[in-house]
Amino acid sequence: MEDQSNEFQQLKDLIHELKLELTQKNQKINDYIEIIQDNEEELMKLHELILKNPSHENIQELIESKYIFDLKEKEREIRDLKNRMGFLRKERIAAQRDLEEIRRNEQSSAINIELIREKEKVTKDLLNLETTINELRKKHYLQELLIANFKKEIGEKDKQVKELNTTIMELNKELVIKKSILSGNFDKNLKKELNKRLQNELLKYKELVKDLREKLIRYKKSKGNKIEHNIEVSDLKNRITLLKKELESRNRVINDLRSQK
Repeated sequence: MEDQSNEFQQLKDLIHELKLELTQKNQKINDYIEIIQDNEEELMKLHELILKNPSHENIQELIESKYIFDLKEKEREIRDLKNRMGFLRKERIAAQRDLEEIRRNEQSSAINIELIREKEKVTKDLLNLETTINELRKKHYLQELLIANFKKEIGEKDKQVKELNTTIMELNKELVIKKSILSGNFDKNLKKELNKRLQNELLKYKELVKDLREKLIRYKKSKGNKIEHNIEVSDLKNRITLLKKELESRNRVINDLRSQK
């Protein structure tokens, strides 16, 4: 009789511990739900910003917003979730082991049958909690994928903005040069800039002429069809003539600039 009383007390203590653990698991699930809701709000905010016409201010705002999702913190949360999942599995295995032990002794008294039923209910609740946590973990992982995609889009848009800013700067520089030429206020710095560009263009034309001459020599040495050969040679000569005229024009501009220094 005393042995049955001790066994009964042990079962009551075990059920009490399982109920406490069940309460803790419910609290953890509520915590994860709050985290996921916060993440969903931030994702909606990021999505709205991306759909806007991206100005420099919006891009900066988007870049600042993305730091809300601290990846290190998320990794820590995932590790913590894995640890808790491992603990939950161990508890489930222990509960099943205890349940099997109780079943082996269920003939000892009618009270044990009621305890077994309550223990089975607690074990079932623990299994349901594990399923819920797995679903939350999956949802959390999908949110991380969405965040990564948003960050990629942000990076691409930021790159486009930088390229546009560079193009605008180049166009503004060209505009200043052209305005100075038209107004006659052509200072030394602008002369140097234009002279440098013209020299670069001149070098390109010279290289092109050199290349065409080499091709012309190769064509002359080739033994292909004479008519086609003459047509190709004539075409190359015309291109060289046009390039020479262009070079002469560029040289005149450069000489004019040098004379104004």
